[in-house]
Amino acid sequence: MERFAYNLDGVVAMMGELAAALAGREPPPGLSAEELLSRSWWSGPEIFLIVDDIQQLPPGFDSPLHKAVPFVNRAADVGLHVIVTRTFGGWSSAGSDPMLRALHQANAPLLVMDADPDEGFIRGKMKGGPLPRGRGLLMAEDTGVFVQVAATEVRR
Repeated sequence: MERFAYNLDGVVAMMGELAAALAGREPPPGLSAEELLSRSWWSGPEIFLIVDDIQQLPPGFDSPLHKAVPFVNRAADVGLHVIVTRTFGGWSSAGSDPMLRALHQANAPLLVMDADPDEGFIRGKMKGGPLPRGRGLLMAEDTGVFVQVAATEVRR
């Protein structure tokens, strides 16, 4: 199943549906470690939540993504994968966004492309910097590695 929202009302409605679906995947109490690893208490597809240009959504308590935020730390248990993009400008204030804060607290991998080092620390003691097109810094916890990201032309 594929869903797409292009306006605020659509995002709010979709996040309500997503939260309801993920709530049904919460592990019941008393599961063994083996059962937790196998995720045998639910079935269905892995869910990929892709948010492009999150900075265009209202931040803080007004964020339409707030219903999905509680599942970020339990993403592996409920089959959720979250991919978020944003411009790097204003990164120092990104902590006010509940989704970005939850991803940071979950130590989700972070790919930073061309960035302004004056924006401050991205993660740990790491700062961004100017990079060639397609080059990025992939960070996990307090370490990072340079990567090359392939690009293809978009056909319209």
